[in-house]
Amino acid sequence: MQEGDKKKGIKLGALMIFLFLLMYIPSLFHWIYGKDIPTDIIRSGIVEDSFNVDGFIIRDEELIESPFEGKYIPEVGEGEKVPAKCKVATILKGTSAKDLEKLSELDSKILQLQKDKSEKEGLFSQDLIKLENNISEKVVSIAVACNENNYDKLEDVRHEIDDIIHKRAEILGSMGTSDSEIDALKLQRNNLQAQINSGTKQIYGNSPGIISYNIDGFEQLFNPKDIGSIKADDIIELSKKEIKPLVNVGNVEINKPFAKIIKGIYMYIVVAMDKKKADMLYLGNNVNIRINDINKVVNAVPTSISDPVGDYCTVVFKTDKALSDTTFLRKINIDVIKNSYEGLEVSNKSLFDISPDGKKAKIVLVKVNEASIRNVRIVGRNGEFAIITSDDKDKQVSLYDIYVINPTNIKEGQLIIK
Repeated sequence: MQEGDKKKGIKLGALMIFLFLLMYIPSLFHWIYGKDIPTDIIRSGIVEDSFNVDGFIIRDEELIESPFEGKYIPEVGEGEKVPAKCKVATILKGTSAKDLEKLSELDSKILQLQKDKSEKEGLFSQDLIKLENNISEKVVSIAVACNENNYDKLEDVRHEIDDIIHKRAEILGSMGTSDSEIDALKLQRNNLQAQINSGTKQIYGNSPGIISYNIDGFEQLFNPKDIGSIKADDIIELSKKEIKPLVNVGNVEINKPFAKIIKGIYMYIVVAMDKKKADMLYLGNNVNIRINDINKVVNAVPTSISDPVGDYCTVVFKTDKALSDTTFLRKINIDVIKNSYEGLEVSNKSLFDISPDGKKAKIVLVKVNEASIRNVRIVGRNGEFAIITSDDKDKQVSLYDIYVINPTNIKEGQLIIK
């Protein structure tokens, strides 16, 4: 091969290499710098600065006891407000409950007999009318025979009347139930009703308030007068236990409570709280509490923070919300929400170069497949998310912008293929 041909071959090879690099270097660059870079979209959200804790509800509760053993019938629904002297339940002795079943059976039997009697009377009424008419005709024949002194005919008519009366008796007999049988059952029913009434008592509440049939046995321990004596260690131990009603629904024991009236407009929530978290609260300053058992947020005020014993303090919150919604609860799980922030929500992992006061940071946006570093202001955050706003008029951060979740080693202008 001549020297000129070699040079041409080298030039052609160099051109091929150049074209190859021109085509594949961007892909190689993306493979090195843009591979597996997770991104997300800036959304509108709410971030809460909160912590979770178990607690117990304290209420001013007036217990209602049963005068005897048996069953109760609620007259008011759970959680309903009632005035003073309102009928809240009917108590039945154990025997009364059985008598009620007998009473129902007697009512059904009396109704059935009356129905059968009525139906049969309707079925045979036309036959009875015909027989009565026949008897009337025969009576006239007897009078005629007597006037004629026709004793043979008189005897025949008498036999005919006897036959008619016999047929009438047969029809009445086939009609079944007599009034006396029904009357006897009614008398039996009235006697049983009187017996039931003697074993039944209407129960009235003394005070106005909210009715509850959930008795858990902590009504004496958890009352507003003794809040100051509740210790954090006691709360921690009680939190480990499962709290259930003391009696089965519908059953009552003599001189034992089966219902209660929740008086007043306030309830208290007592918790055992880590002293570092308790230090973040201030007496009289409002906080929001989410009662997770009913998924409801209520406004509350810390009214008592005890001195720490070990690592825990006893904290009491006071609220006038959700009394009717929590009558069936004693032990609850709550989130104490110190602050709540709303705005542009991003992952905490996306923020870097955070200022010492935690109020400023940087974030990487993806603009036309390139990294764009923006300055932001941190409005608030928790362990997972942050609420941010733009801190640079020229380089704004907006809703639905795409941002890099983990910006480690990402440079300004770096190619990022979504």
